Amino acid sequence: MTTVLVIAGPVWNSFRAAPNTSGEANVVERDSATLPPKSGGGDSPTAVADVDTPTLAAERIQPPELVNTTAAQQATMTSVVIDQRNKLPTGDAGEEGWQSEAFSEAASQRLGQFAKWLAEADVLDETALGEWCHADATARLFDADSLPIEFQDELVTVARGKAAAIALTERPPRELNLAGIAQALQARRATWDRARHAKFKLYRVAIDGRNATTEQFVHLSGSATGQAREYNSTWRFAWSQRDASQPPKIHRIEEERIEVVTAKRQQEPWLADCTASLMSAVPSYESEWLHSIPHWLTRLEATQGVYNFGYHGIAIADVNSDGLDDVYLCQTGGLPNRLLLQRLDGTLEDVSSAAGVDYLDNTRAALFIDLDNDADQDLVLTTASGVILLENDGQLRYRPRARINSIHHGFSLASADFDQDGKLDIYVCVYYGDNDAASELPLPLPYFDARNGGANHLIRNEGDWKFTDATEPAGLGDENFRFSFAATWDDIDNDGDLDLLVVNDFGPNQLYENEAGHFRNVANQNGLLDGAFGMSATIGDYDRDGRDDIYVSNMFSAAGNRVTTQPNFKSTEDAETRAKFQRLARGNSLFHNRGDGTFDDTSVDMNVTMGRWSWGSLFVDLDNNGWDDLLVANGFVTGQQTDDL
Repeated sequence: MTTVLVIAGPVWNSFRAAPNTSGEANVVERDSATLPPKSGGGDSPTAVADVDTPTLAAERIQPPELVNTTAAQQATMTSVVIDQRNKLPTGDAGEEGWQSEAFSEAASQRLGQFAKWLAEADVLDETALGEWCHADATARLFDADSLPIEFQDELVTVARGKAAAIALTERPPRELNLAGIAQALQARRATWDRARHAKFKLYRVAIDGRNATTEQFVHLSGSATGQAREYNSTWRFAWSQRDASQPPKIHRIEEERIEVVTAKRQQEPWLADCTASLMSAVPSYESEWLHSIPHWLTRLEATQGVYNFGYHGIAIADVNSDGLDDVYLCQTGGLPNRLLLQRLDGTLEDVSSAAGVDYLDNTRAALFIDLDNDADQDLVLTTASGVILLENDGQLRYRPRARINSIHHGFSLASADFDQDGKLDIYVCVYYGDNDAASELPLPLPYFDARNGGANHLIRNEGDWKFTDATEPAGLGDENFRFSFAATWDDIDNDGDLDLLVVNDFGPNQLYENEAGHFRNVANQNGLLDGAFGMSATIGDYDRDGRDDIYVSNMFSAAGNRVTTQPNFKSTEDAETRAKFQRLARGNSLFHNRGDGTFDDTSVDMNVTMGRWSWGSLFVDLDNNGWDDLLVANGFVTGQQTDDL
């Protein structure tokens, strides 16, 4: 499942008080027709509820399985969890019986039921709420309709509250009993008549005898005629088990932060899925792309280079100079790459074969650039057999002019004229090391600072379709052993030439400062190391101070945040090593350019870490108000169920 996070640009500064909550789109309309139907029939609103409990890649967590157990069995198992507080193992999180994760699993099951009730129940009353809360439960919740407005325009209103600022606000959270909690939750849904959604994401847990405390992001959203509204909050639950035959229940709820986004409904949402209409004249849309990877794994020969991870990109450019952007789609080995020409009516036409670009080689990345300065878009491909460079003859026909056989399985491409000789050069990110089979994910060692990845390459354009490897001469051989996912060029230091930012998985990123065509890695000096699961970067001036800032897509892991903050995690390691593992799970990073060659990590203050499993991000002014917004695409390969992540 892929979701999109939209962060509006003019409210950047007010994000310092915003909750770090759900990665669902704030103002992307959810069509109720696309949601799972609610059982039971009737005219009640369509609803969907879920709870996220992903595992951390760096530490494989194997908690006791509670998914298919009865309530009594869950109670027994969670009782064991709480009663054995003094028997916590001293090893890593992967050990079975690690008590905080066992409790998290049980609590997540309960929260999944709670979310389902919040989304689907016709009325939220205190009797039903007693399934999850003790009768004497209390809460501190904000009055969601009386929050200070942080931002407002003709389409969107954003209101926020933060418990830490109680002394500074006239609207502190209210103290409520069980009946008051039910009434407050019911009030938050009062304006919705369809497309309800509820979600808990548990990211902290602490065990204390027969009591436990959890922290979770909470997302509630729905729509009605005229508007859509969503609530993004951070809640702290205090759990206790007063009856050994029953699962733990909540006796205290504290809402630490809340953000309420209200969007006026237009005839058209900000973002709409128009794939099917664009592809109406493209046969391969249904015959190839709507099938899953497992479908093709059973139909294509392994020798074709069929890979299971879905790392295949696209390139966009006007290839026939008609003023309309066209699309090149890379595919796994055995399926032809596709060049889709945009027609005047907005639909696409497949011209792959006629253009000579329907390669069957496994192709990770493509890039349209003008390599010969003849004012049309040539094409670069990274395939299993090398990097292929093709010339556009101006008549919508491509012919291969050069091939670099020594670079296999390039993951991404970035182009710039690094030496300012008037010809575009190419940087190729190579994720896998030479000795690793590209069909299998190699073991990065160590996870937080892996040094057994591939060697990236800088390809210098010498003109007349001749190219040389300038990696070492240009100084880019420094630490050239990372698991590099992406790279981008930008004049970071405003000295008139283009610098190179390389985003790495399982380790620190690299910023190579361009000094007259020779590069120097300065990431360690300017605050851009950001060692995590880096997958992409986007550059923009989010605060309009005239300096380029950087946003890096990583991975947020709720399980990772829970595990790495436990006292028993890596207990024999020093604080610096533990901090590196905690950083792996934190999520995305925003770096503010100070203008003196250094950057400040403003990710937490600006509330942009929680982008889920982020692959690509983009600074873009979505609402045309002059401020850069953030668009974050996340998820992974969609399975048979669209909520598989």
